[in-house]
Amino acid sequence: MGDQIKLKPTWWAIVVRQMLFPMLPQSAYLCRYGLALGLVLVSTLLKYGMILLTDDPQNPTTPFVVFFPAIMLAVWCGGIGPGLVAAILSVFIGDYFFVAPIHTLDLGFRNLLNLTAFILGSLFASLLIYILRMALRQAEEELTERKRVEALLREQREWFEVTLASIGDAVIATDAKGCITLLNPVAAELTGWKEAEAQGQPINTVFHLISELTRQPLANPVEKVLEEGLRVGLANHSLLLTKEGRLLPIENNGAPIRNSSNNLLGAVLVFRDISQRYREEQEHQQLLGRLRAKRNLLEAILQQMPLGVTIAEAPSGKITLENSQVGEIWRHEAIPAESIEEYGGYRGFHKDGKPYQPQDWPLARAITSGEVTLNEELDFQRGDGTWGTMLLNAAPVRNSAGEIVAGVVSSNDITALKKAEEEIRMLNSRLEQKVTELQTLLDLAPIGLAIAEDPECRVIRGNPMFYKGLGIPQGANSSVTAPPEETPLYKVCRNGRELTPEELPMQQSAAKGVELPEVEVDIVYENGKTISYLTSTAPLFDEEGKTRGCISSFLDITQRKRNSERLHFLAEVSKVLAASLDYTTILQNLAHLIVPALADWCVVELVEPLQRLGVAHRDPAIEEELREALLHYPPNPDLIQKMLETGQATSVFLETTLAELAQTHLQSLNPQSLLSLPLLVRGEACGVLHLVSNTHDYYGETELVLAEEIARRTAIAIDNARLYQEAQQAIAVREEFLMVAAHELKTPLTSLSGYAQLLTHQLEQKGELDPARLHRALTVINQQSNKLVLLVSRLLDLSKWQAGGLVLEVEMTELKSLLEQVVAAIQIGNNEHTLILHATEPIMALVDPVRFEQVVINLVTNAIKYSPQGGLVELTLSRTPDEMIRLAVKDQGIGIAPEHREKIFKLFYQAHKKSYSGLGVGLYVSQQIIGLHGGQIEVEFPPEGGTCFIVALPLKIKPPNS
Repeated sequence: MGDQIKLKPTWWAIVVRQMLFPMLPQSAYLCRYGLALGLVLVSTLLKYGMILLTDDPQNPTTPFVVFFPAIMLAVWCGGIGPGLVAAILSVFIGDYFFVAPIHTLDLGFRNLLNLTAFILGSLFASLLIYILRMALRQAEEELTERKRVEALLREQREWFEVTLASIGDAVIATDAKGCITLLNPVAAELTGWKEAEAQGQPINTVFHLISELTRQPLANPVEKVLEEGLRVGLANHSLLLTKEGRLLPIENNGAPIRNSSNNLLGAVLVFRDISQRYREEQEHQQLLGRLRAKRNLLEAILQQMPLGVTIAEAPSGKITLENSQVGEIWRHEAIPAESIEEYGGYRGFHKDGKPYQPQDWPLARAITSGEVTLNEELDFQRGDGTWGTMLLNAAPVRNSAGEIVAGVVSSNDITALKKAEEEIRMLNSRLEQKVTELQTLLDLAPIGLAIAEDPECRVIRGNPMFYKGLGIPQGANSSVTAPPEETPLYKVCRNGRELTPEELPMQQSAAKGVELPEVEVDIVYENGKTISYLTSTAPLFDEEGKTRGCISSFLDITQRKRNSERLHFLAEVSKVLAASLDYTTILQNLAHLIVPALADWCVVELVEPLQRLGVAHRDPAIEEELREALLHYPPNPDLIQKMLETGQATSVFLETTLAELAQTHLQSLNPQSLLSLPLLVRGEACGVLHLVSNTHDYYGETELVLAEEIARRTAIAIDNARLYQEAQQAIAVREEFLMVAAHELKTPLTSLSGYAQLLTHQLEQKGELDPARLHRALTVINQQSNKLVLLVSRLLDLSKWQAGGLVLEVEMTELKSLLEQVVAAIQIGNNEHTLILHATEPIMALVDPVRFEQVVINLVTNAIKYSPQGGLVELTLSRTPDEMIRLAVKDQGIGIAPEHREKIFKLFYQAHKKSYSGLGVGLYVSQQIIGLHGGQIEVEFPPEGGTCFIVALPLKIKPPNS
């Protein structure tokens, strides 16, 4: 439509065009002129051969005749230009090589006439050939014209087929993978494939296209449809290769097949045999008549279609056809638009509210740009002022040259459909939301939920928590009344008895149609594991009120029951542990409580001192044998220490001592599982609790938690018992210390009081004092005062140390001078002992001089105190190679017995308390002072007797002015 048939060119126009654009392509100049040159050379060689066979080489006859075929071939194949070149070359070559005189260009009169006749003959022959070629060319033009008319007919048919939604003759449908699902009889006849043979075959196997022009395979339109999801238009110059090997010219188009969700299901291919287009012109005329009839039919069909259809010509946009449904949709008379600009009479709006401009309408876009519009939604205002929603589909109509000649658009009022779809969408959304919420609730429910959808409950499915609790795969059939191949490996029991199928809660509820709330059942596995559930079951009914199954909830109460039993057992444990403060009795009673509740036999070991205090067995006879057997296997401190270092439960005891014990002494013990737990208090271990079971893998997570709690409470009870004993011992030590302190303080106070009273009495009696008696009294008063000050000072230091108030005030001190002053002061009041200081050089150290002097005085006075026979006390001050200060205080006294040597630095300890007075705090305070300095005190016992206390301090020398 809309195309005009072009006028046929005149013969002279054809001649001129052929002269300028000969048979060979415009770009093949070298080929055309090379062909002319080659033909001339061939003719020359042919003439030479003829001369050698028949003619006189010096005077050959008919020199130019042999060149006529070359010239005519050059004109036929190359055109006038190559023909003229061939003629000119033939003249020169013939004159030079074959006209006497040979090898010259001189011509006589006779030869000139021959040459003229040759030229005229060549031109005449060339003209005849050229006219013949032009006649053939004109015939080709006429054939082309016929093909153009044929293309016009195909265009009309294509317009018809597009309008009717690609109604074709042969149809092939495929699935989403390109495999054939439908082949109608026409398609079977054209392809040569029977429908049964083609089913399931790839589309490329049955529908194989070849280019008519290049004879090369073409891309299959179905593959493009499946890849892009769009319709594929008509393909030109396509040949179908049939199963028998025939080539049929066809035209085809393809479209995607989608479901209501717009998902791609496959493709449909429509094609037809167009061999008839190559028939005679008469058939074409008949086809045009048929086409007119079909167009009339199309118009009739369009009037009956439920969709509004509008057809406009290109490029003007004039509406040429519009069915009555368009007016019904718009509710006003059709607008006789003569151009695209007049489309503005229709009021349409984009989804954002922007009105459609004339060029925005899909029909205008199809005409102007060839755009194909599929399912474009828009809001529109009808002629009566109401609003609605419209769905538009538009496509251009092209001729054989691919030019747009028209456009077609279909419109559908989907206002009611959109409203219904929106209501359905909202309902579906709510339904999906409820289903999702319900599924989420089932998935996240902390209890197991199961559904049986048959009255016999042969198939029971549940939510994830249900399968997790039972320990079976997700989706498995959990019914114990299922077919044998699906029956799970567990039993359902109640009060230790396996339930029959009729007694199962879900089977009862489904069979009788009654609710069964809060029924307690036990799931017992083959390995003895038991899970307790509290179930509530309700029946499910169908439309007729008959039971079709049931639904049940499963609350795992295993842990709750175990916790109840555990709390009761722990209460009994606490009662036993609180019954006494004697941990020997506590541990033995605890062992008998644990056996048999948590173990078949039990052993409790303490670390300090290393001993076994609790042994129990479920069989009293074996318990006595176990006690006797354990005497052969005393506690191994290395193994105990190895376990206590980790602070965790272990089986090292079973792997060593108990395993060997069971094999050598008591075969009836049969230990299979062991739980050894450290008894920890404030981060320190006081013992080990061993629990032994004759059942393999008996101690799981629950038993471990219970055993750890028992071990914790046991450790606290042991610690409380020990603290009580230590408190009693501390009270006894305190009482003894107070008695000693009172005695020690009372002695100097008695002497002071006695001499003071004596001097007062003498002064009252005589009015004066004897100088010798006064001197002796004042000496005793001074000595006892010094002793009293020393005792008070030591008690004050001890009090400060225990209160954390003993603080050093360090300064750079010259130790040699300090020791000399201490030795001189002590030596003045002591005539029985000789004090010697060995110090070769002054030594500067960062110390608290007062506290360091106190340490030296304590060590020297102790040396004098425990050397009752007098003797030598040596002080040696030196610097060691490792930059330490070493002070040794050595005496020749009574020494210290070996059994007391490790305790002399303990608070209130006195190695000679029966023979010598003292508080037992001097060495303790001295050790603490030296420890604050970063040093230590050690004691040595020379073979010759006496003691040697050694003080070691780090040397920190600074300049005197620091």
